[in-house]
Amino acid sequence: MSEWPRGIRTATVPRTRGTLRVVSVGLCVFMLTVSGIGQQGMPDLTTLSLDALSAMDIMSVSRKEEKLADAAAAAFVITSEDIRRSGMETIPELLRLVPGLDVAQIDANKWSITARGFGERFPDKMLVLMDGRTLYSPLTSGVNWDVQETLLEDVERIEVIRGPGATLWGSNAVNAVVNIITKNAKNTTGVLVSGDASLHERSLGAARYGSSLGTGSSRLKGAYRIFGKYFDRSGTPLPGDGRAPDGWHDLRGGFRTDVDLSQTSALVLQGDLFRGHSGGTADGILPFSPASSGTFVNGTFVDGTRTSGGNVLGRWTKISGGLDTTVLAYFDLENRGSSVLGEYRHTVDAEMVQRHRVWQRHDLIWGGDFRSSADRTVGSLNISYNPARQRTELYGAFIQDAAAFLDDRLKITFGNKVEHNHFSGFSFQPNLRMIWIPSERVSTWMAISRASESSSRTDSDVRTNQDPGRLPDGTITMVSQFGTNHLPPENVTAYELGNRFQPNHVVSFDTAAFYNRYSNRHTNEPGTPYLESTPAPVHLVIPFYKASNIHGETHGLELLARVQVRAGWKLSGSYSLFQIHLHRSASSQDFETAPESEGSSPRQEFQAHSLINLSKTLELDSAVYRVGRLEAPGIDGYTRFDVRVGWRPTAGLEFSAAGRNLLQASHYEFGSGDLVHAEPIGRSVSVKTTWRF
Repeated sequence: MSEWPRGIRTATVPRTRGTLRVVSVGLCVFMLTVSGIGQQGMPDLTTLSLDALSAMDIMSVSRKEEKLADAAAAAFVITSEDIRRSGMETIPELLRLVPGLDVAQIDANKWSITARGFGERFPDKMLVLMDGRTLYSPLTSGVNWDVQETLLEDVERIEVIRGPGATLWGSNAVNAVVNIITKNAKNTTGVLVSGDASLHERSLGAARYGSSLGTGSSRLKGAYRIFGKYFDRSGTPLPGDGRAPDGWHDLRGGFRTDVDLSQTSALVLQGDLFRGHSGGTADGILPFSPASSGTFVNGTFVDGTRTSGGNVLGRWTKISGGLDTTVLAYFDLENRGSSVLGEYRHTVDAEMVQRHRVWQRHDLIWGGDFRSSADRTVGSLNISYNPARQRTELYGAFIQDAAAFLDDRLKITFGNKVEHNHFSGFSFQPNLRMIWIPSERVSTWMAISRASESSSRTDSDVRTNQDPGRLPDGTITMVSQFGTNHLPPENVTAYELGNRFQPNHVVSFDTAAFYNRYSNRHTNEPGTPYLESTPAPVHLVIPFYKASNIHGETHGLELLARVQVRAGWKLSGSYSLFQIHLHRSASSQDFETAPESEGSSPRQEFQAHSLINLSKTLELDSAVYRVGRLEAPGIDGYTRFDVRVGWRPTAGLEFSAAGRNLLQASHYEFGSGDLVHAEPIGRSVSVKTTWRF
């Protein structure tokens, strides 16, 4: 378990009156929907039609282009049109659109995002990629979302696969794969200027310029774009007065170049630079820590994290006969500094993938990858790593064969990845998938997969100290948690079954059920107390060490329905049901981790979306989210209502206004822990202007 804090405390919030809220939301949605029925001149939104969605090509399930309807996995795609009409301005917020994904905002710049359980500050069971670049940190195996900003107008789609994807994608693709794919530079030529101002959250400004390359008789043809983006998000408004010290500021710029080297090969070069600052508070700071730049306010430590870095990525592809080859390499630099912990890291990654289509019934994909990551940490009495510097390597190879039978109505896929990481050695991650497609409107799929999370520096090398106490004889005590070298990785064996059914052009249903068995889940086991003289005064250390003493199972159901009511009006709704049962071994003395994990994710979630074109230029979009209670930290369930109005007077000019969390003044979505303090998430209203020319 890669989360730093052990104790998650209850946040005190008023209990939501669930039934009244849901009824109110239903009335609001009904009124908004009815207001659009009588409008005339609504265009046929072909980009949002159900047939178009079913025929959409995705590549995250099989690492090759295939129709969404033919994918043997619980797949969901956030399109560029979904992004534009959502009214959301960050990638974590956009992921709320995905059925079965648990998105909990902690404060203005932190999120916990998981699939199928195990909500933590740094979840380690979801792999996040951006154009092939891995975003999780080897320090925690989680994602630092405050440095993953990009220009959302440049995102082509976000593919989300719920369930294991480790055979093709490797470590941490345990419960989900999130693949963020940006647009080809050829599709972003011209100028874009965008501005966003919020009454309670933030202001944003962005600009992009793109142009063609190699016009005329030039052998190399393509396009490029450059962009710059700045935003300033204020601290979270507090229920009484004032704001929390969790503001978020980010300045970044980047480029992408797409070049056709020949009729069969192409090259992509892209990269960006960023510099920012994110604030926050924490409850678990020791009062006799060395003097630092942070301050205490009402017993809570106020600190800020300074971030900077950048990356550059190159991808070469060649399509020749029945053989496709892709070679990708990137360099990533990220610096994070605060008075509690500093991390300075650089990563080099390279991979090669080939797809062989010579055999009539078989589609063979194989490849390998290598990643080297080096860090330097600057710790404090609260948290430190030993050794302070570390270089880790991860490498692996995979092969997968997809065979088609009965005129492509039956497809069977089998593969395996062998991977080695610095902390837990080798892992084997096989995968078997089958899909039966009796007609173009019906498909049933099943999968059996095994995946492993990549242990992190936090699992192996960390030491965290909690607030000291005093024994009756006057001895000062301090509880310390230590990592353990060479822990076995946490594993899952997943069984999945799904069905897609589209009886006609206006209705579609997507169902997925799963049963997962987990082993080697990490616990914190007590050790033998000992005296320590540094830092002064002499104190008794009560140690806890990482172990692997929990196993268990999860199971659930995920439902999605879409309705194209008429041209220009689309409805969708989803429901998720989740259950978890964890068991510690007889030798374990950790009585906290299992119940905390069992209560860290909501048992039920529901969401509904309505997108209406009131006229050729006016749009009205609304969304309702109902999220169940988090039992472990005692966070009440909440209902969220968002609405957006968009006006496009010309093809290149757009104005929009969006309201978020309109039902409540504020609500909590996550619990506070020893090194993180959750803040209430409030309502906000923003206006945005986008000009393309």
